[in-house]
Amino acid sequence: MLENRGFFSKWEGLKMNLRVNYTNKINKSALLKAAYLIAFSNIGYKLLYNEKGFKYETYGAIIEELQRSNVSDDFPFLFFENLSINMPENIGIIEFGDTRSLFVKVTYTLNTKDYLYYCVLPHPDDESFENILRLRKVIGNCAINIHIRAIKKDYLVR
Repeated sequence: MLENRGFFSKWEGLKMNLRVNYTNKINKSALLKAAYLIAFSNIGYKLLYNEKGFKYETYGAIIEELQRSNVSDDFPFLFFENLSINMPENIGIIEFGDTRSLFVKVTYTLNTKDYLYYCVLPHPDDESFENILRLRKVIGNCAINIHIRAIKKDYLVR
């Protein structure tokens, strides 16, 4: 009903306080692959390449990790489940302080039940996983104020 009445047509994002207990009870390889593919389908090759060439330190490392049978526990992959966020798009930007990352919504349907996860991937302008590591460190210690923004179609057009 809200979509039909145009509520989400001008959706600019939302602000909230977030504190999450981290769990790793899911197949992280499948979740990382789904998040990566959703991000790539929305952003395209600008996710993988910049003016310096292929982004080996961020998305190159993700591609390498996906070639393994399981995502290593040391790999900086952050995801959440059971968040009460109504994000109309599958991808957005999560910001807190001067840190920003991609925020990707992944939904699996199994036996008519939806399982919803939110994954954090490097921002396309990031040259390392530093922002994700910073977010992972802060989330476990205290509640943080984050902002989630929609990505406009021309977001990465320069």
